[in-house]
Amino acid sequence: MATVTAHMNFCNKTHRATVTKREDEDFDVSIESDCEFVQEYARLLTKITLEDLTDNRTSSITDPEKLKYIMGPCLAPNAVFNAGWLEAEMFSKSLAKKVRQNVVSFEDL
Repeated sequence: MATVTAHMNFCNKTHRATVTKREDEDFDVSIESDCEFVQEYARLLTKITLEDLTDNRTSSITDPEKLKYIMGPCLAPNAVFNAGWLEAEMFSKSLAKKVRQNVVSFEDL
């Protein structure tokens, strides 16, 4: 199991994505959020495959029908990708523990 939390300071919302590998090699997805739009996304996205983690063109994580209420800058889908990559061992959990976070920052404002 891998969990990633995304803090959206612009809208003051928090999204927590947990991805768990199943025996059939697919992954269960659980998203907790205080955003009603991300809650709807979470309701629609409960299972992903390894292909969903590696092919953005066909990924159910970025399926427009699932994302229809989420704005482009929302980090909830990125939290799912990051948790999935950790759970699939495509990211090193030891390195993740060391770096603790990735950051999006606004420059030259």
